[in-house]
Amino acid sequence: MNKKISIMVIDDEQAVVRSLNRLLRFYNFEASYFIDSREALLELNQRKYDMIISDAKMPGISGIEFLRIAIGLYPSIRNILISGFNDLNEIIEGFNEGVIHQFVPKPWNNESLIELISAQLECIEEPLAADAESAVTTRGLAQSFQYAHQQTGLAGFKSQSSYTGQQKIVIDDAAKSNASVYIEGGSGVGKSTIARLIHEQSSRKKFRFLIINCAHLSKIGGEVQLFGETKHFGVSDEIEIPGLFSMANKGTLLIKELASLPLELHAKLSQALSMAVYSPVGSDKKIPFDIKVISTSKTNMEGVIQAGFFQKGLFLLLNKTPIKVRSLIDRPEDIEQLFRDKLTLVGVNVDEFDPLVFDFVSHYKWPGNFRELENVCKHISTVLKSDEKYLRVSVLPDTLTKAVIAEIEMEDDVDKLINLRKDNFEKILIQFSGKTDLAAKFLGISRFSLWRKAKDFNISI
Repeated sequence: MNKKISIMVIDDEQAVVRSLNRLLRFYNFEASYFIDSREALLELNQRKYDMIISDAKMPGISGIEFLRIAIGLYPSIRNILISGFNDLNEIIEGFNEGVIHQFVPKPWNNESLIELISAQLECIEEPLAADAESAVTTRGLAQSFQYAHQQTGLAGFKSQSSYTGQQKIVIDDAAKSNASVYIEGGSGVGKSTIARLIHEQSSRKKFRFLIINCAHLSKIGGEVQLFGETKHFGVSDEIEIPGLFSMANKGTLLIKELASLPLELHAKLSQALSMAVYSPVGSDKKIPFDIKVISTSKTNMEGVIQAGFFQKGLFLLLNKTPIKVRSLIDRPEDIEQLFRDKLTLVGVNVDEFDPLVFDFVSHYKWPGNFRELENVCKHISTVLKSDEKYLRVSVLPDTLTKAVIAEIEMEDDVDKLINLRKDNFEKILIQFSGKTDLAAKFLGISRFSLWRKAKDFNISI
């Protein structure tokens, strides 16, 4: 990197600012220092920096909010959040949004901090296009807001079930339309995945896909997060702080946990959606927007509306295209193919599966739905040997196999093995190369009974 690197440092503690000043000067970094985040915003509105190092907790504008604004203004800017406080929920949300690039707790190690700064600076993209429309199509912006270009869920899914076919049609239709989409389903069924697929298959795919979780929206700060704010400093100085409606323009905004949206925000959100214009906090300006709005909920919204916790008119605006997502247990015809596809996605490539694996996978209730299936596949990828080409039951999590055995009624045919010694049992397994379907057929029992006998002998199959 040939050009001079510019760094903005923001911390309301003078001692921290002095310490960072000494450290960065020693390593020949050019930096500007601010103890007031509002002054830093005014500076940022006039000048682009390569990196921001910010405290998390500050008066006025918090560090995470500042970084969110900075990325809205300059998508390629890199950042490090430093804090002595450990508000993990807010930090995790910031990481998930792509707002925080690195987090460093106080007190920090100087060498480690310099290494992190150097690593982040290596991620800086080439200068962005000058006009806003071109800027939002750059690769740097796509990385900052975590575009989902991987095949997940229904993308590339090979199942030919009628349900999957219907879902693909609904997703395709939703992607072609500008109408709002409401997705309902239990935890872990893949609501956010479907929302990303709709975005990726739409004409908006080159623009931003932003996410807001209503469970984390406050009554007061939530309005600023959604619509932005015009801050006034003195008589003539003001700065426009972008909200999600500004940053997601021409793209897609995913509103998660819709039932948790504070009632105080209903009227302004309803007005914005019906008029296709919004006003930032502290301003009378009417700003038009073009956003695909997708909302999700694990709660039946009709019940929430009847209880008086959600405005029916707002829900009608958000529910132009309803999508109901089934739980995995209600899609038995899809589970095996989903399991195979997910294993491929996490890097598990085997030539053959023990049929007993699918017995367990198909009988399991999957309380965590699609998310749990993905976690099971990730577990398999960590325990399976890299050169293993035959997938055995032994790689499945114990919680899964125990839950299935506890649920099903064991067959009486296990009594046929009452006189079978362990050494003979092992010889039979070896004879059939550990393949449970062939061994079970030879013994005249079910695969589940074979598995239970192996457990009794403390043999892994």
